[in-house]
Amino acid sequence: TALALPEVGNAISASTLTVLLLEQSTALTTDSTILHRIGTERFANVHMPLLVDEHNQSLRLCMAVAESPVIKCKDLPRPKDSVAEGYVLGGTSDVGREPLIFAGKSGINAVYDGKDGRLIARIDSEGGHVRADGSVVLLGSDEKRSLVIVNKKPGEDAVSTKLPVKLDDGSTLALVHLLWGDLVGWSLDKSASYHLGRFLPNADSNIGYAKVGFEGAPGQYGAPMSGLDACRATSITAMANSHRLVVRSGATFSAPLEVSGTQLACGEKGAVMLGATYNQTSYASRCDSNACTTFNVGEKDLTRGYEDILKSTSVFRGWVSEKFLLVWSTARLGVRYRLAVPDQIAAAPDQILLDDWLGPSEKPNEAGKSEMRSESMMVDFRVLSRPGFALVLVATKKGIFPIYINGKGESLPAKVEVSK
Repeated sequence: TALALPEVGNAISASTLTVLLLEQSTALTTDSTILHRIGTERFANVHMPLLVDEHNQSLRLCMAVAESPVIKCKDLPRPKDSVAEGYVLGGTSDVGREPLIFAGKSGINAVYDGKDGRLIARIDSEGGHVRADGSVVLLGSDEKRSLVIVNKKPGEDAVSTKLPVKLDDGSTLALVHLLWGDLVGWSLDKSASYHLGRFLPNADSNIGYAKVGFEGAPGQYGAPMSGLDACRATSITAMANSHRLVVRSGATFSAPLEVSGTQLACGEKGAVMLGATYNQTSYASRCDSNACTTFNVGEKDLTRGYEDILKSTSVFRGWVSEKFLLVWSTARLGVRYRLAVPDQIAAAPDQILLDDWLGPSEKPNEAGKSEMRSESMMVDFRVLSRPGFALVLVATKKGIFPIYINGKGESLPAKVEVSK
């Protein structure tokens, strides 16, 4: 009999998804130990490419989108110069294009085409992007340790251009990032003030520098932002580190906003910083170009008086369809989630994502029966979100299985299709 907890919303019932039912769907991989080796692109867009790196096996490249719970995958041959450090999706891509695959420690030693696995360039890369027309741009260092951009059009050889240290306005390049094909960075002028700008090609094929954002005082908000995260939705692009965020709308960046958080997300109404405090309070700070508004969900908001069975052991946060997403595992009542507008998330009812405790009986004389197990049948899980959907990657003893959550808060096992 299901334990009825009307105060917390849905209870586990006969219709709840179990680990055994989930394992009947197609796995992203049958290796349950490589959850940490399934990665998406460095900066978040509206779609979600996934790279499954199965150690010495082939590379599985997948694509998930908001419009469908179907994840389409293909297997690529592992490069002959395979590296022990593995492969990552270290760049970005426009919708409809395969991502770039980066090889080596932190993905900096070589870049491969996600379309066919062919080598594009050997470069100490700091980022790359695939445009809608199939052209590729890379940012990195050449063999002389000079900072370069590499442009490659379909069917043509790659062309490398050195970035100037001294810019055309007399300032000095301080730091540069590649954001979806745009080179954006900070310069330092003779008065020791920083400027945020964009690199643009001039008529003579040299690279100019155009200021597109705020001007900050030395050592204050205008200082270059390292350790960068970035995201974009249809109309919003944002970049942030652990304490500052700037929002780009159109061609101009806002002045920096003071923020805190460990995860950046983008929605149509602004950028969002997600994180948790030392006492396990989850929060979402939604920011436009002028200010941020923070919404909190504490541990007591999740347990609602049932600390013994609803105490959270792992909490993941996301942002889907302008709503705050929380996914967490509990002591005995399954993996649960809430998806609600941020000012209603604390009082929103729980949904049951997965019953990870119900499984085959552990008693020798009750083979074929199901019972509450003495330990969870789930090995681990993690959550990846995009503006219109989220994926919960669940590791069991039989592999890693994705569960899809749409913008309405509906969940179901994703269908994995692998092309031959």
